[in-house]
Amino acid sequence: MPNTLLSAQGLQKEFRRHPYRFVLEVDRLNLDAGSIQVLMGPNGSGKSTLALLLAGVIVPDAGEVKINGRWSPWTTAGRRFLSYLHEGSWLYGNLSGEANIKIFSVIAAAAYGESPKRLQEKALKYAEFFGLSREDLRKPVHIYSAGMRRKIELSLTLAVDVPIYILDMPTVDLDPESRWRFFNLIQERKQSGAGFLVSTHIPEEAQFGDLLLFIKKGKIVASVYPEELKRYIHNVVVLRFNPFHQEQLRRALQDIKGAWGDKEVRLYNADFSNVIHMAKVAGAEVFEGYETVPHLGDLYTFLTGEMIANIEEAK
Repeated sequence: MPNTLLSAQGLQKEFRRHPYRFVLEVDRLNLDAGSIQVLMGPNGSGKSTLALLLAGVIVPDAGEVKINGRWSPWTTAGRRFLSYLHEGSWLYGNLSGEANIKIFSVIAAAAYGESPKRLQEKALKYAEFFGLSREDLRKPVHIYSAGMRRKIELSLTLAVDVPIYILDMPTVDLDPESRWRFFNLIQERKQSGAGFLVSTHIPEEAQFGDLLLFIKKGKIVASVYPEELKRYIHNVVVLRFNPFHQEQLRRALQDIKGAWGDKEVRLYNADFSNVIHMAKVAGAEVFEGYETVPHLGDLYTFLTGEMIANIEEAK
């Protein structure tokens, strides 16, 4: 039996700002020890709202969240079991990176009952791991790039030794090497029993999840293990077409889900011969067409309905 670190049932949260209304509804979610769950969905789908609820930052209108089956994240006892990374930047711009690490280490030490010096040393070590030099850390944060800020925020969040990490868009603004370093790090950390919930809208990051949660319009539309990919997508038909004929090709293939680029489309669960025939009838010039196997980027598009504008992101 898996050791469930965090569970949520019947979560509801409504936001109203006339004339707009957004409702998040999550029936059930369990985060197990030693696992990484990747929460995926397009902008505005509810990823950050769900992270805020699970971390105890905001209170739901209905439902409950339990840590180790006992504590609520809205209590002092519950909060000591989790570390939360907010999507937006929260560092002091007028202070150096090193000073920010020192201040937030003191705050975290009081909240978690740890040594400020130990937290500071761990955060500095992680900052170096993510590529920040001592010279970088002595500079004021207001001259940092967004990626440099994120590296310090990640370092502070991961320096805390807790069983649960809720990380909202942790890789936003990071360079490719730092993203790989981050995921390799949490892959190692999960071996000690930690559980990670990581939100993203980058399809290629799905490969790092033990379980993939797809959210759309405030609802989790699927919970998928990576090996279940072909349960949703059996095949992919790829067409490379004349960009001047994209409009008529889209009309002809409008009933088939896919990821569209300017010169290429990946069509899901489609019959190759039928697709070629439909393109020909529509008068769309197809330079090349072939059938291939699906990957996790395709699953993201298929389940969330977000068409990836840059076809390279789906590969």
